[in-house]
Amino acid sequence: MGGRRRARPGRRERSGRLSRHERVARRRRPGCRLGRGVRRVVQVVLVPGGGEAAGARRAPKSPRRQGTVGPGDGGGGSGLGGVLLRHAGGGRRGGVSLFFIFVWAIRMTSCFVHHRGWADASRDAEEYASGTSGTIGTSAGESWDEWDQRASERAHASASDLERDRADAHGSWASAEANERVVMAAVGGAYGYASTPSQFDVRSPTRVDGMTVLEEYPSDFGLLQVMRVDDDHRDVTFAGATLLMRASNQNAVLSEYRPGSEPTSGGIFDLFAMLPPLLVDQPGRHPIGILGLGAGTCARELALFYPEENRHMVGWELDPSILHLGRKWFGMDELEQSGRLTARCGDAFEELGRAREGGGLCAGIIVDVFDEDSRVLPQLTKFETWEEIARSLAPGGRIIANLSTGRGKSANMQAAVAAAEAAIVTCGGGHGSLWRGGAHGIWNEVVLTGPHPTIQCWADGHLPMQLSKYTDAWVPITAPPGARQGWM
Repeated sequence: MGGRRRARPGRRERSGRLSRHERVARRRRPGCRLGRGVRRVVQVVLVPGGGEAAGARRAPKSPRRQGTVGPGDGGGGSGLGGVLLRHAGGGRRGGVSLFFIFVWAIRMTSCFVHHRGWADASRDAEEYASGTSGTIGTSAGESWDEWDQRASERAHASASDLERDRADAHGSWASAEANERVVMAAVGGAYGYASTPSQFDVRSPTRVDGMTVLEEYPSDFGLLQVMRVDDDHRDVTFAGATLLMRASNQNAVLSEYRPGSEPTSGGIFDLFAMLPPLLVDQPGRHPIGILGLGAGTCARELALFYPEENRHMVGWELDPSILHLGRKWFGMDELEQSGRLTARCGDAFEELGRAREGGGLCAGIIVDVFDEDSRVLPQLTKFETWEEIARSLAPGGRIIANLSTGRGKSANMQAAVAAAEAAIVTCGGGHGSLWRGGAHGIWNEVVLTGPHPTIQCWADGHLPMQLSKYTDAWVPITAPPGARQGWM
């Protein structure tokens, strides 16, 4: 037959099961079986004496149909569960409310187990740390409190360490903008900027022996300091200049800068600037190599002394921090943008060798490399190093090298003499010139390879008038035939 099959009378009595229509009707009743089950669980968990109420004889169904809760369904009892059950009452709304009560009970149970688990873990950790076995004599609550106190102490210590690290990283050197503001306020607009100290009252600038610390910058080779020398400083050689030095050695000036278009270093860089007039016979395609570019002072002096010179300059610097400060404070970025200078970061000796392998030769090479304490590098005392440098020179090229910091604590005259001997023999064919240390207030030992330059050589190379005062301080040196070391 078509259509749905109807339940036969008496089926419930024979099978003990409800017919389909009876199940649908039962689900539509306000007091459903699910509601009674939820009430039973909540009653057992939350109601004092709920177990007895749960085990009691089930109440008749008629009160449930009327919207009340019988004693067997959790209507009685005291405590939170009883109050909630009585408030929820029967019916569909009561079942929904009890469902949320049941969820809340599960969450509370989970939190309680989680808390006990942390307490047990804390107790185990204490047993392991103390090296004892057995039961700890404190309760779970006490162990948790102790663990929480230690965690708070560790968090406080970590926060203190973080603040200290930040102070170490940023407190000793401010940002570029802050430094510039402090300097402008300190020197009263020495750079031509109009500002009042109240505008940039960040902190008092550090003063060191007539100089103002513009910036301190970290380096793998020691803390670097950018110093602004007072205009009325007793050392007229550096008065008004911006200097780059290492905090560990105030006797050595790595680079210096003066704003403007006139070359006025007045120091060792003036001696380096005497090299281009000796290279007039070299092809213009060969650049001048600078080993130990620093902040670009040497390259800037050459560009200012010889503005019409078309010879390119290539400089290598090992310390990237110095290159950063050179572009920021010493005008190196201007040289790079003009095309006169190519600045590269890396080991000068290795980079020079790579350039030679690529066919690049230098008309002249300026050597101005030292260690972090401004001492002569041990490599410069070896003939092998100078032989490699000589291979990078074009025929007839010359080398000028700074070999000592003079009379500072790091001065090493024996190393300077050994380096000068090796340079003259390998790069100058046994001929060279030495700068008399201390002449004109320049406390450096400088060597120039090749035949001793005459006045005519300087004139033919158009030596600038400002540098002519240094020509008489060069002493000619000639190595004995076959000599290598110990002859000077």
